[in-house]
Amino acid sequence: MSSWIRYTASIKNPSIELVKQAVNAIVKLHNGQIVSEVRRYGGWTIPVDLGFIIPGIERGIGIKVENGELVFICDPYAKEEMYDKARAELIKLYKTIAVQKALQSLGYNVNIQQVKDNIVIEGS
Repeated sequence: MSSWIRYTASIKNPSIELVKQAVNAIVKLHNGQIVSEVRRYGGWTIPVDLGFIIPGIERGIGIKVENGELVFICDPYAKEEMYDKARAELIKLYKTIAVQKALQSLGYNVNIQQVKDNIVIEGS
């Protein structure tokens, strides 16, 4: 059945700037677009602080920061696995960007590589 689902990420007190960078990265990787509302299966919409649409996720995934938590809002009806993968990828990108920024703030030169399903971050 179609309905709005809210997922809370394990990221606490997220930086909205890093969230925006992660959304920009996922949109660029998948030739998607940034949106300000997401749709339900029946066509209803809900406004979000930030959202994205990528191939396979046509109704979109919305993102809000509420009470220090990163919250995803979507209707994954009939495409649950695709939505789970997109949320997991966004969290992975957010964490990668956060580690990169932290290492750079400590004066490291950072190299990031994708190795199969893993991301390798090197600081020198």
